Amino acid sequence: MNTQTAEDRSSPRLVGAAGIATALLLLVAPMVASDAGTVAWIVGFLLLVPFLAGLASLVAAEETGRWLAPVITAGGSIAAALQLVTAGVGHVANNVSKASPVHEPLHAVESALFALTLLPLGLALAATAAAMLRHHRVPRWLGYATAVVAAILLGNGMVLGTEQLPGLLAFLVWTFICGIVLMARRRIAVPTQHVIEAHEAAHLGRAAP
Repeated sequence: MNTQTAEDRSSPRLVGAAGIATALLLLVAPMVASDAGTVAWIVGFLLLVPFLAGLASLVAAEETGRWLAPVITAGGSIAAALQLVTAGVGHVANNVSKASPVHEPLHAVESALFALTLLPLGLALAATAAAMLRHHRVPRWLGYATAVVAAILLGNGMVLGTEQLPGLLAFLVWTFICGIVLMARRRIAVPTQHVIEAHEAAHLGRAAP
């Protein structure tokens, strides 16, 4: 069976740049006490979607059954959607009177949604770690670090309403480092379509009685 791979013609540098931009925007946004900070936060989470989707295409392209890559992409998309809802709820809460009976409940909903965001991120990173460690297209240490960050995110996200978010900080550090690693690698070899199909055919052949 031909197991040759071809270089992905879309350089991982673009994916790495999206990751670095995501991390920097989300780190800087809380320091900006204006609408510009809110916009930076929203843009940072929107950039997370192409970053994780691109990362999935790089590290899980030949996955038999192709379920890891969709999990990575879906996790990033759900997290971004939750953050958009969180931003909307927070905006409403900040624009109603503090004496209003809905002020505190809205902030409570905002905090709960914020913590929930960590769960799909943790799931996405768990799938990413599995793909990294299985296919070895990035340094192995990055795969193990990804697994650790995934566990932190999932544990932190289970504490609904918490304002202590070490998982988010760990995720931003991971995103920045992952972006740098991808930027430093000009190409990442990924299998061509016929190689993917050959792997799937071989897998089905082994599973047949």
